[in-house]
Amino acid sequence: MNVAIITLQPYANMGGVLQAYALQKVVKDMGHKCYQLCWWTIPYPKAKLLQQSLVQCMNLLPKGVQKWMYYRLPDAINRPLSKAVISKNTYQFIYKYVSYYPKPISKLLATDFDAFITGSDQLWRYFERTFDWRTFLDFTQDWDVTRLSYAASFGKDNIDDYPKAYKEEVKVLLKKYKAISVREKSGIAICKDDLGVNAIQLIDPTLLLMADDYRKLVAAYKKTLTTYKGLMCYVLDESESVNKLVEKISNAKGLESFHTNSNIDDKSLPPFERIQMPVEQWLKSFDDADCVITDSFHACVFSIIFHKPFLVIGNKQRGMARFESLLELFDLQYCLVDEDQIDNVQMPVIDYAAVGTKLRTLQVAAFEYLKNNLIK
Repeated sequence: MNVAIITLQPYANMGGVLQAYALQKVVKDMGHKCYQLCWWTIPYPKAKLLQQSLVQCMNLLPKGVQKWMYYRLPDAINRPLSKAVISKNTYQFIYKYVSYYPKPISKLLATDFDAFITGSDQLWRYFERTFDWRTFLDFTQDWDVTRLSYAASFGKDNIDDYPKAYKEEVKVLLKKYKAISVREKSGIAICKDDLGVNAIQLIDPTLLLMADDYRKLVAAYKKTLTTYKGLMCYVLDESESVNKLVEKISNAKGLESFHTNSNIDDKSLPPFERIQMPVEQWLKSFDDADCVITDSFHACVFSIIFHKPFLVIGNKQRGMARFESLLELFDLQYCLVDEDQIDNVQMPVIDYAAVGTKLRTLQVAAFEYLKNNLIK
């Protein structure tokens, strides 16, 4: 089959990039032709050339000039320049490993694809400024195609912030789906109680691949990567209490700590000081680490993939349902800690033999779902 995947627009989010890569790889390995759909309004080859050209132009400028531009030019000019610079490493990974369909979504024809997959990640989470009906495949209209979701996420345990009219329209669109799977357990109830459709829970696409699959990406990287050892910290929302936890675990384990986040959202800094590290470096950091502290969903996932002891700091603002649902699948709820209650926290010992057994069962269910629904 010719299969199209629509997921969040890639940028500098490691988890977003890797889940897109993983799902496409799995679908391709099943024997299908598979493309990501391009969100841009211009054809993908032109969008790619534009991004690369912006990076090349900025690389020619002294950092002093770049800094002057960032603090003096209007946001309408700065925004695309900043995004291009910050995400230059993640886009190199995307260009190498993720296949995009050349047409923008607005130019697609009913005959271009046999099936469309929505997912994964938080593309069904409601954000007023960025809500996009294309994530519910509204553009497929009445085409004779297969529609399904793979581990789509609402990001939290309710959709109370959805406007009523939006809920009604989403109900109509989801009823056209052949099958619906969600990433969080709470998504099953949302689909049934709020949207009137049935759904099942499936694991994040990144969990469909094994550690050795990601090690191959690291091995194929042509430039030198840094080898880290010790306590890996990938914390998106740093605070004094989080820093105390890192210091406490570091001292208790006798480990040096190292940080792998690049402050990509710190707008007080010029873009060249916020460049996201290469995806391969991020993956290697998990493999090298002795243990991990994080408040990121996908850092949780990759700690599991690489069999690392880890603690995840609950982040209520970003959404707890994602963490709770993931950890429950593997009986790892004890790895989740509240930022306000870290005094007695210790790095847990994890039975990864038991985790591996559960993961294999979850992978089988996911592969069966894709196999059974991607048939003409």
